[in-house]
Amino acid sequence: MSVGQASSIQTQSLTSILLFLHSLTLPAFVVHVGAGRGIGELNVWQSFGVPNALIVDADADRLNWAHKLCAQHPGWKIVPRVISNQVPECQFYQANNPDEDSLVALNDLTVIWENIRTTRTQTVSTVSLDDLISDQWPTAFDRQTSNIWCLIDCLPADSILFSAEQTLAHMSVVVTRVVLTDLSVDSPIGLLSVVAPFLERRGFKCLIVLETTHPTLGYAVFVRDYKATYEHYVDTAQLQLKTWQTTVEQQREQLSEQRLQLDYLMLERDAQLESISNSLKTIEAQQLEVNEVRQQLEKMEGSLVETNEGKFTLQVRQTHLHDNLVRAEAQIDLIKELMCTSIPLQS
Repeated sequence: MSVGQASSIQTQSLTSILLFLHSLTLPAFVVHVGAGRGIGELNVWQSFGVPNALIVDADADRLNWAHKLCAQHPGWKIVPRVISNQVPECQFYQANNPDEDSLVALNDLTVIWENIRTTRTQTVSTVSLDDLISDQWPTAFDRQTSNIWCLIDCLPADSILFSAEQTLAHMSVVVTRVVLTDLSVDSPIGLLSVVAPFLERRGFKCLIVLETTHPTLGYAVFVRDYKATYEHYVDTAQLQLKTWQTTVEQQREQLSEQRLQLDYLMLERDAQLESISNSLKTIEAQQLEVNEVRQQLEKMEGSLVETNEGKFTLQVRQTHLHDNLVRAEAQIDLIKELMCTSIPLQS
């Protein structure tokens, strides 16, 4: 259903639409941004028995009505914060009609309310819707779908939604106050022509647009387009499957190449092992030869020792014989000398 078709349906009230959506599925989380004084059709969610809720408004005093409800529901929380994608600070405009306090410069709204005026401007700290939910509900994104309903009853809805990129993936219903007529403004103001395409690109379908008592303002109801989401999921899964198949095929090719390399390395290893085995055999044979040569050398050394000992003995004998010979020659000479001396004496 297009936005143009949805805007022509005025037979339903916002309350009946929310009750119908509630009959289809119970939200696990509700974020009500711009809850204000707690009046209006959007507040019908308070009767749903929602286990978790964030009641958000820039003015903490205007949330006094919610304290009693939060005391009755432990999972409900009051959050006096300004939500925007313009973090960490931005200008906040207070109007002569407190229900229209917002981040929108009020001179941009004079085409809607001729008599609206700015009473005060102040710089306020802001937080993104993603960070707010992550801080308040740390486990909200643990599941693939958390079934969050986001209700925005203030301007500018586009600035709030722009800060919820992560949260949008877990939302099933978005109901937001929008400006139905395109205005020539430079800053976010919550134009339906901006909000609708933004949400449609993120898997939502505009169910209906309801005018308020002011023809320029309305409420747009968006629901998760599960058919488109499923088709996108299938397309994404098929693309992932093709990617995985390509990856697996590449890995198979790499594995086959690695196996060839491994076979080649194993052949090289076997050849090296055979070469090492042959070298070991050669070394063993050479070791045997060395042992034999060593034994022969030991024998030769033993023989040489015996020879040296025999030579020494022979030298000793020769010396002894020489000494005996010298003594014999001396005795002979002595005898001769005695004989020569004794002969003249006898005559």
